[in-house]
Amino acid sequence: MICQEAVDLLPDIRTTPVKQGFGGSTINIPSTQATTLIHQGAKEALLNFKNHQPVETPEFFEVKIEYMDFKDAYTASFYPGAAYLSGKTISFESDDYFNVLRMLSFLT
Repeated sequence: MICQEAVDLLPDIRTTPVKQGFGGSTINIPSTQATTLIHQGAKEALLNFKNHQPVETPEFFEVKIEYMDFKDAYTASFYPGAAYLSGKTISFESDDYFNVLRMLSFLT
């Protein structure tokens, strides 16, 4: 599904699905087959790289995260730049995409 979502967002992207997720589990193709498919996909992507158009990102990001447990939201609110909104929700704002990625890696 994530590969299809990527194609829907970026029609020229090259994806190589090698597993399918079900909840906390996955069904995988054999690793040797996956490696071959990934190498082929990467080669094809690099050969077509000249046609690549970079994705434009917004100038400002506002992220809201709603946790299942209010204690998780409260704890996450101590992350620099995060704000406790209410109950189970925090927010984070930045004009730097990498700050958003860093926050997501710590708080999700």
